[in-house]
Amino acid sequence: MEKLDKVKYISLQTEKRDGGTVNTPLWCVTLAEDIDQKTVYTFTNKNSGKVKRIQINSSARISICSLTGRVQSEWVGAEVSTIVDLESTRNIVSKMYRKYSWQMFFVDILARLSGRRSSWIVLKITYWKFWSEAYVRNRCLPRHKKPSFLPNDEANY
Repeated sequence: MEKLDKVKYISLQTEKRDGGTVNTPLWCVTLAEDIDQKTVYTFTNKNSGKVKRIQINSSARISICSLTGRVQSEWVGAEVSTIVDLESTRNIVSKMYRKYSWQMFFVDILARLSGRRSSWIVLKITYWKFWSEAYVRNRCLPRHKKPSFLPNDEANY
């Protein structure tokens, strides 16, 4: 089964007060202690629109997506909660650095320069379904790239 720690971007769909929805592309990481692997974490500014929408309605949907937010998989239900303690934020940001390297460094520098780094909080997203490796390989990845998380079986690719 595909785990979201191998996926670069997810789209978080939250609901507005008027019933409309907002899709937000996000980076995500998983933690080793989450045995079920149905929980991912991301960070955001505590004053962002998505946090305000989550405080009103914590039910959401997620999908695998591209950098620009183009949805690449089916939507699955999720529950989103905020974690505001400093230790959790440091842990998630550290995992983000390992996964996103120079991109995370760039985001972090911009956040520090703009004074927004201190307002980062963690979003804990618990979802209800896995995407299979075959689904991700056939529907969500460029055909010219072999993903690193798939087995070395060239015959099936």
